[in-house]
Amino acid sequence: MRILFITHAMDRTGAPMSLLALLRYFRRHTDWDMRILARRGGLIEPLFHDIAPVDAYLIPPAKAGLAGAACALQHIGIARRTATPCIQTAARLRIRCPWTQ
Repeated sequence: MRILFITHAMDRTGAPMSLLALLRYFRRHTDWDMRILARRGGLIEPLFHDIAPVDAYLIPPAKAGLAGAACALQHIGIARRTATPCIQTAARLRIRCPWTQ
């Protein structure tokens, strides 16, 4: 099974630390193909890299919302291309897509 875990950061705060504990558990007890997508890195980023491949810093600014996350997933090959190309979505949201520049 392939699973993508998404986090807002890789720092020593509650949510990233909880995710790290979950990932460690899944690594020990499953044979899942895991991948991690993060909006930004942090102090514990190397610990995430020890568990699964990490695509950090890929989600555009918060105002992009789900469209920005979908754009990021397309660029790392996890989501299929949609009818609206990423560059059009980015233009509509008035954000700069880091992959089409």
